[in-house]
Amino acid sequence: MVKDYILAVIIDRGNYAQQLENLGYIVYRFNNNDSVKAFLYHDYLDVIINEVTKTAIITNTFLSFILTEPLEDTLTPILEQIPDERDFSEQLALSMLDNNHHIYYNILRRYYNEYNNLEIVLKELVQKKAYPIIKDYIHKIKGISLNIGSQKLYGLARLLEKKFKSKQVTNEDINMFIQYHRRIIKYCKQQGD
Repeated sequence: MVKDYILAVIIDRGNYAQQLENLGYIVYRFNNNDSVKAFLYHDYLDVIINEVTKTAIITNTFLSFILTEPLEDTLTPILEQIPDERDFSEQLALSMLDNNHHIYYNILRRYYNEYNNLEIVLKELVQKKAYPIIKDYIHKIKGISLNIGSQKLYGLARLLEKKFKSKQVTNEDINMFIQYHRRIIKYCKQQGD
């Protein structure tokens, strides 16, 4: 089972990254803090794990934790401390929707119904190299992202649109979008029910 947290691991011997991947986490490997900071999708990382110092930091917070073995036992409580508010703002959505809660929850339900299989669709389109169609999906999602209250989704879609425009989009870019989109779908399902 793939988990929707996106982790960065500053590697020493590479044991942590492999363990986390075996547990179903999405892991990006880095050689040092500078390479993490330079990562284009730095703002979409949830936790930065330093294998050398055996610490984990929740991004955009001051929360730092010491890791012990087994890794999953110490990581799970850390991940539970990541608030949904980092990715969503009901206030933002309501400000876009004239403070109408009924419309907001309706949009969440409709978004879920329309895009809950987007991961499968995008992976198939990547295999077919149907990048113009992928670009259209990204553009549509950018257009609705603020109405579901996700400034970060808007930013990611906007970044991808720029990469499409300059013809520099890669499969890694699309995979990052897919990975981040998992939590969007999860949130829309939870809130729209």
